[in-house]
Amino acid sequence: METEGRKITVRGDLSKEDSVIIVSIAMLFILLILFTILLLNGENRRNRILIEYQAEKTVNSYIEVYRENQDLSVLKNDRQIIGFGLYYASGDAYKLYGDAPQKLSGLYDTTTPSSYFKFVSREHVLIMIRPLGMQRGMMMGNRGLMSRMYRNAEGLPHFAYIKLDISDFFKKQRIYSGLLVSLPIILIILMGSFVFLYRSNVTYRKKMAAQSQLVTLGEAARTLAHEIKNPLGAIRIQTGYLKRVLPEERKAELAVIDEEIERISSLTDKIGDFLRNPKGDPEIINLDNFIKELLMRFKENIDYKNNSTGDILILFDRERLRSVLENLIRNALESGEDMITTGKSPVEIELDKKRTHVYIYIRDRGKGIPEKLINRVYDPFYTTKTKGSGIGLSLSKRFIEAMNGSIKIKHREHGGTEILITLSET
Repeated sequence: METEGRKITVRGDLSKEDSVIIVSIAMLFILLILFTILLLNGENRRNRILIEYQAEKTVNSYIEVYRENQDLSVLKNDRQIIGFGLYYASGDAYKLYGDAPQKLSGLYDTTTPSSYFKFVSREHVLIMIRPLGMQRGMMMGNRGLMSRMYRNAEGLPHFAYIKLDISDFFKKQRIYSGLLVSLPIILIILMGSFVFLYRSNVTYRKKMAAQSQLVTLGEAARTLAHEIKNPLGAIRIQTGYLKRVLPEERKAELAVIDEEIERISSLTDKIGDFLRNPKGDPEIINLDNFIKELLMRFKENIDYKNNSTGDILILFDRERLRSVLENLIRNALESGEDMITTGKSPVEIELDKKRTHVYIYIRDRGKGIPEKLINRVYDPFYTTKTKGSGIGLSLSKRFIEAMNGSIKIKHREHGGTEILITLSET
C-alpha cells in the first residue's frame, strides 16, 4: 500500500461530551476572572479605607499634641504631612502648617458634620477635612447637636485639615490597576490556549483513529483484492468457454455474469485508488472546457453556468477529476430522477471564481440527505442506496483534499442538496 503524499483529513466536530468539557472549562475560567476582578477591587477599596483611617488617626494624634503645647512645629518631623490646619466654624484659619489653605471655603461645606476625603492622583496626596471630635462612625450624628456645639465653642477650632503624601498607595493602586487589566487578559489567553489544545488533542485522536482505520482497511483490501481477482479470472475463463459452446439464444444469459464480474473488478480497483497516492499525475486543466466535455457524456439535460470571465485553470489529475465529477453528477441525477419525466433539468452545475479560489456547485432537487447522516456519507462503504458501493464520496473527498481542496454538502431551501467543491486556481 503506497502512502506517499497521503493526507488524512479529520472533521473537527466535537462530540457532546467534549463540548460539555470545553464549556465547563470556559465557565471555570470566567468564574476565575470574575473572582480575580472582585478580589483586586476589594483589595483596592480596603487600601483606601486604611489610608483614610490613617489620616484620621494622624489628625487625632497631632490635635492632642497641639492641645498640650499649642505648637505645630513637631509636624516638621513627619515627612508624610504636607499641610495641616485648624479652622474656625466660619472656615477661616486658626492655625496653619505647610501648604494648608487660608480658608476652607470652596473646598468644604462647613455646615455639614461629615468628613471629606479627596485622593489627588496627580500629586499623590490625600486631603482630609473633618469637624473636630468627629471620627469614623460618627458621620451620621445629630446635625442640630453639632450646630449647638459650634455655637457654644466660639473662638475654638472647629475643623481640622490634613494633606498627606500617599505615594506608596498610588504605586499599589497602579499595580492593582495593571493587574485588573492584565490578569483577565492572561486568563482569557490561557483559556483560549487550553480550549485550542483540547480541540487539537481531540482532532489528533480522531486523526490517529482514522489513520489506524486506513491501515486496517489497506491490509484487508490487499488481501481481498488478491483473493477476489484470482477467482474472477477463473470465472472469466469459464464464461468465455461457455460463450463458445452454448447456443446463441443462451449466450445472452451470460451477460449478467459479465456485468457483475466487471462491477466487482471495478470496486477492487476503486479501493486501490482510495488507498494509493490520491494525487495521481496532476496537470493543468481548463475547468470550463473540461466540464463542458464531461457533460456531453450524459444523455440527461444538465444546466451548466460559468459565472467567471476568462480561463479557469486548476492543477488536478485528469482521470481523478473526471471520476469525482462523474460520481457527484450521477448521484445528483439519481436523487432527482423524478424530475427527468417532467422535462425539467434534474441537476444544475455552476462554476465561479473569487480571487485565487475556484468554486464548483452541483445542485439537485431530490430528497436530500438526512441531517444525522451528512457526517457519515464520506465513510468508506457507507451508502443508503440498494446498489451503491459506498466508496464514491469517500474517493471524491480523498482526491479533492489531496489537492488542498474541500467538499461540503448542505441542504437546499425547498428541498434537494447542494455540493460545493473548492479548489485553488493555478
